[in-house]
Amino acid sequence: MTNELARRPGRPMAGDGSSPSRLLAVEDLQRQGWQPFLPFHLATRRHARKFRAVRAPIFPRYLFVGLDLARDRWRSVNGTVGVQRLVMAGDQPLPVPVGVVETLMQSVDSLGNVKSRARACGSPPARLPMRWES
Repeated sequence: MTNELARRPGRPMAGDGSSPSRLLAVEDLQRQGWQPFLPFHLATRRHARKFRAVRAPIFPRYLFVGLDLARDRWRSVNGTVGVQRLVMAGDQPLPVPVGVVETLMQSVDSLGNVKSRARACGSPPARLPMRWES
């Protein structure tokens, strides 16, 4: 999950993946020569009255793969373990809008976690409205 995706001549495409096997999908796509991108964030989970910070994907069912539709054999991505299908527009994969994946890639740290923080707006007691900053 490097910046190779940004250097590929094609556009990033979104793949709909099954939740439990996303990491298998990333490994398998890398093994096949693709450059997948799966951004994470630190989330707080509560279980048995205990809170813990866990690393969770920002988009729970999606990962991104750089494809050049004119050159790449993109149908093999659909047959990858953990990828159900690419997001399609008719019979062609639908590219992610320009700037979305590039912005995410610029805001990740070395572990793949998106570096953002929430800042509360307003006075200390009323901290519900949040603004995200990167």
